[in-house]
Amino acid sequence: MLTLLVIPVVYDLLDRRADDYYLERGRRARKAAAMPAEGEGEPA
Repeated sequence: MLTLLVIPVVYDLLDRRADDYYLERGRRARKAAAMPAEGEGEPA
């Protein structure tokens, strides 16, 4: 029973970064994945 209370509380205390950080990180990763790397894609 104590575990059900302690784990969520400790998890919240250890999670120092805001959700906005992770949302922005995801946006940047999707943007980078959508852009073709140099040398790929259609020839000029």
